[in-house]
Amino acid sequence: MGILPFFDGLFFATAKDLVSGGILFLGVLMLWLYSRRDSIWGWVDLAMAIYVAMALFGVFYGADPSLATQGAWIGMADLAIYGMAKRLAGDNPEWVTPVWVVLGLTGVVLGVVGVANAWHQLSFPSAYSATNHAVSLASVFQYHNTFAAFEGAIGLGLWAYLARMDAGSPWLRYGLAAVIGWTLTMVILSDSRGEWLVASIVTLIVLWRVADFRWQYAGTGLLIGAGALPGLWLLHHGMVQADDVWGWAGVLSTLLGSALGYGLWGRLGSFLINAMARVPSRRVGRWIGVLVGVFLVVGIIVKRATVLHAIGTRSLTQVSVPQRLLLWHDGFRLFLMSPLWGWGSGGWHDLYFRVRSQPYFINEVHSFLLQTAIDKGIVGAIAVLGLAWYLWRTTGNVTFDNWMTQGGAWALAVFGLGLWIHGLGDWDFSFLYIQLLWFGAVGWVSGVFGVQKTWVLASRGMQWFLRGIVTLVGLITITGAVANAESLTLLRKADALPPGPVQVAWLEKAHELAPYSASTLVQLATAQVDDASTRHQNGVTVYQNTLPEFEAAARMNRWNSSIEESAAVAADRVGQWALGYAYAQQGYEDLPLSGYTVSQLANAAAPYALSIARIHPNAARRVAIRTLATLNRWQSLSNPGGALSGFARDSAAALLLLDDRRQQARQWLEPALTSQTALTRDLAGLLLLLAQPSSQNLTVRIDRYIQLHPDVVPSYSLLRLALIPKPG
Repeated sequence: MGILPFFDGLFFATAKDLVSGGILFLGVLMLWLYSRRDSIWGWVDLAMAIYVAMALFGVFYGADPSLATQGAWIGMADLAIYGMAKRLAGDNPEWVTPVWVVLGLTGVVLGVVGVANAWHQLSFPSAYSATNHAVSLASVFQYHNTFAAFEGAIGLGLWAYLARMDAGSPWLRYGLAAVIGWTLTMVILSDSRGEWLVASIVTLIVLWRVADFRWQYAGTGLLIGAGALPGLWLLHHGMVQADDVWGWAGVLSTLLGSALGYGLWGRLGSFLINAMARVPSRRVGRWIGVLVGVFLVVGIIVKRATVLHAIGTRSLTQVSVPQRLLLWHDGFRLFLMSPLWGWGSGGWHDLYFRVRSQPYFINEVHSFLLQTAIDKGIVGAIAVLGLAWYLWRTTGNVTFDNWMTQGGAWALAVFGLGLWIHGLGDWDFSFLYIQLLWFGAVGWVSGVFGVQKTWVLASRGMQWFLRGIVTLVGLITITGAVANAESLTLLRKADALPPGPVQVAWLEKAHELAPYSASTLVQLATAQVDDASTRHQNGVTVYQNTLPEFEAAARMNRWNSSIEESAAVAADRVGQWALGYAYAQQGYEDLPLSGYTVSQLANAAAPYALSIARIHPNAARRVAIRTLATLNRWQSLSNPGGALSGFARDSAAALLLLDDRRQQARQWLEPALTSQTALTRDLAGLLLLLAQPSSQNLTVRIDRYIQLHPDVVPSYSLLRLALIPKPG
C-alpha cells in the first residue's frame, strides 16, 4: 500500500483496473487460506456487503456501462481490502503498529516528493505549483486538496495514537512524532483551506471525546507543532525561492524539530498535566480555544500572502464553497431522478449535463456521500453512512486494555474520520488509494472492536456456498479488470498509429476485450472510416458499413452526448437525415448548455428539414422553428458554454430561409463569410445569394457561383429542392 500512490496516483483507469485486480486476487487467496470454522457477522459487515452489492448490480442498469462495469471490480476490491484488514486485525491486532509505520513513511515520502519539486528535484507532474501569492503542494496525487487530506488524516491519527502511547521503543515514538510534525506541516503548505478546517474539526472532536487524556493529547500536539515551526519556515522559504539548500534544511529541521518537541514533552509533560489538572473545568474550553487559535495564527502568518490575496480579489461567487453548493444542488437533482438504486458507478460523468446549473464541465460531484447516492441510490448511501457512523462511534471509546493494539485501531478510526469528513466536500475518494485506505481502516477497526450484536454462521454448507459465490464473483471481476486494463493499453497504442489496417486490428482487439465500452466501439468505427479514406474508398459506402457500429454505441451508452453526436454525423454522411436529426436531438438533451451540441443540432436539423420540405412543408417549418428557438435560447444564456461553429451559422441561415426570414438569415451569415474553413465560407456565400429576391440574373449568378465553388454542390442539391426563390 505504501508504494501504490506512485502508480498514476490510483486515479486513472489502467491503474485502478490493475490494482483492483491485484487486491481482489489477494482477497480471494486469503479467503481460502485463512478460513475460520465459524463466520461471525455484524451489522458493519452487512452494510459493507450492501454497498458492494449495489456496485455489482449497477452493471445491469448503469447509465455508462463502461464505468459501471469498472465500478463493479472496484467495489469488490473495497470488499477485499475490508475483509483482509478485518481478518488480520482479528488474528494479529499487534500488526497495527507496523501499519501505522508504513502509513507514516508513505506520508513522509509523498511530502518530500512534493516539496522537492519546488526546487526542481524528484520531478513529478503537477506535484507543485506557485503563484505570486501562494504555493500549493499536490505531490503524486496532482491535486492539493487530496494530498492535504491524506497527510492530515495520517498526522491526526498518529497524534491520537502517540498521545497515550506508553510502550514501544523510544525510537518508534520519536519517529512517529517526526511523522506527525511533518504531515501537519504538509497540510499547512498544501494551501488546502478545506483540510485546514477539517483538521481543526477533527482536533476538536478528539479533544472533546478523550477526557481521560485530553491534556496529554493537547500538550503532545502543541510541542510537536512548536518543534516543527522552524522547519516550516525554512521549507516555505526554500519552496518560494526554489532553493534546494534551504528546502532540504527545512525537511531535516521539520523532522528533527518535531521529534525534539516530543522529547521536550516527555520531560515536561507530567508537570504540565499536573498543573492543568488544577485548572477548573469551566476554563478548559478557554485553553482549547487558545490552542486552536495558536494553530490558526501560525497558519495565517505562513500563508498570509494567500489570505490577503483572497480577501482582496475574490468575491463570494468565486470561492469554492458556493461552487460546491451549486454542484451539490445539481447532484441532488440527479439523485432524485433515480433515488432508490442510483445510476450505476460513474453516473455523474454522463448525466451531469442534464442537470448542471453552470456552463462548464466538472468531472466530479465533490462529495463521496452524494456520489454514492447518485451511483448506488439511497440504499448504497445508507450503507456507507453506516460505516462512517461506526468510525464516529468508535472514536468515543477510549477505555482499552492494550493501548498499542486497541489504541492503534482507535487511531485508525480517527484517521478514517478525517478522510471521511474531507471526502464529504471533495472528490478524494475518486482516488482508489484513498478509497482503499478508508475501507481498510473500517475493516481493521471492525476486526478489533466488532459490534455488540452479532450472528454466527456455523453451517459449513452455507459457509462453503458464500465462499464460493464471493470467489466466483471475484474471479469474474479480476478477469474483467485485467482485460479492461489491456484494452486501454491497446487503445493508447492505437492512438499513436496512423490510420490503417494495423490501427483497426488493435482497436478490434480492444473492443473484444471490453465489449461494454461504447467509446471503444466509436473509436473502432472512426478508425475504419479513416482507414477507408486513406485508400480513397467511397465515403457513403464506408459510412453505410460503419453506421451500425455507431448506432450500437449510441444504444449502449444512452446518455453520452459525444457518442450520440458521432452517430448523428455517421447517419448524415449516408443521407439518413431523420436518424441523424434524432441522434443530434438526443445529444443536445444530454448536453444542453454546450455550443458543440447546439451546433450539431443545427447541422442535423437543416438537411433533415430541407429533405422533407417539398413533401411535408409544415413539418419542415416546425423543425426549423423548434431548432431556431433552441439556438436563440442558448444564445440568451448569460454565460453559454463554448461557441457556435461557422457551419452551424450556415445551417441556421438555411433554416431561417426555410421559414422565409431572409433578413435574419443574412445577419447569421455575416460571421461565416469570413470563416477560415473553405466549405463554411463558400456555403455562406451561396446562402447569401439564395436570400436575395428571385430574378433571372440571380439564377445566373447562382449557377456561376456553383461552378466556381464545386464544394457546395451536395448542399445545393438539398437547398434547391426546398428554397425556391420567390418573386421580389
